[in-house]
Amino acid sequence: MELDSSKSKVLHEQSIYSLRCHFKIKKSIGFGANGKVYLAKSKYDKKYYAIKPLLKNKQSQNEINLHWLSMDPCSHIVEIKYLCSTKKHYYLILEYMHGGSLVDLITSTTRKKFTEREIAKMMYQISQAVGHLHSKGIAHRDIKLENILCTYNEHNELILKLGDFGFAKEEKMGLISTKYTAPYVAPEVLNKNNYGIGCDVWSLGVVMFVLCCGYLPFCSSISSKKTELSQGMIDRIMNGQFDRKRSKEWNKLSQEAKELILGMIQVDPDKRITINQVINSKWIQNYSRVPSTKLSSAQIFKTINIQFYQCELENEFKKMRNYEHEQKNLNFDLTDNLLFIKRMNKLKIIKEEVEEDDGEEEDQLSFYDNL
Repeated sequence: MELDSSKSKVLHEQSIYSLRCHFKIKKSIGFGANGKVYLAKSKYDKKYYAIKPLLKNKQSQNEINLHWLSMDPCSHIVEIKYLCSTKKHYYLILEYMHGGSLVDLITSTTRKKFTEREIAKMMYQISQAVGHLHSKGIAHRDIKLENILCTYNEHNELILKLGDFGFAKEEKMGLISTKYTAPYVAPEVLNKNNYGIGCDVWSLGVVMFVLCCGYLPFCSSISSKKTELSQGMIDRIMNGQFDRKRSKEWNKLSQEAKELILGMIQVDPDKRITINQVINSKWIQNYSRVPSTKLSSAQIFKTINIQFYQCELENEFKKMRNYEHEQKNLNFDLTDNLLFIKRMNKLKIIKEEVEEDDGEEEDQLSFYDNL
């Protein structure tokens, strides 16, 4: 697949030196399906951006093309601001979602409880993004808390956007590869047969369950810290087996919320509700009139060792994406380039002017020198 150049106004052929001059890398802010993501500040407009370096290959081209295709005209998809291209890499310059991911929102020290109404509004926004993808025949295939990002508008209202299209694929191309994050994976994906875009609805149901109840439904227990795909988890997913009665929060939910979750977490994909049915459900459509019952899901989520949870999930990332192997190949062959060395010496002056602390300097080197 060739990179779609129809939006060439954001496609820039940039040298590494030019990228260094344009952006100051502040720190690493996470992993995407195909690479690490960095926070950067423009030295020109002084705005913050998220930068994701990608090796030039078919997988990266697919991610960029489908991300581009998905943006317009949906306000709940993370926006690509620019795309820079060098000999070996693409650099996705993305809007910076300063609120972090839904994991960050749930575990925020200032967040104690969600109301069911707040969760309904969140689900309204996320389902709009998924519905937009499905209308274009695109399966995201990695919907989870970490890929739903948060920001705030001028009225300090929470805005959610879907990001990371590293696993995305057009349904017409055939969805047969087993790309997923274990706790969110639909049973038909585990069957390793051809499946449809309904796999995203299952994952969305898992997200809604976590927001409402505070734990991943197919882990072995409420306090389980294991997120790898164990045989026990496979059995529970394949049978749609999760014990709702053990959650006090489940009993607090409105009947409409319960029915929506059960409709999404339906083992048989032919019986599972579609994303349009999710969007048109009473609970989503009338989110402003959903009961404002306080739920302790955020507190429950925090009591689970969240650092362990993130570490385990990141390990699962690396295994699924063969991430570490790709990182070994992300090296710029510039050691014998005299012009580059000369420019590097000049950049020492720039670094001295813009560095704020030693930690940021380490991240600058990590971004530019260890790719």
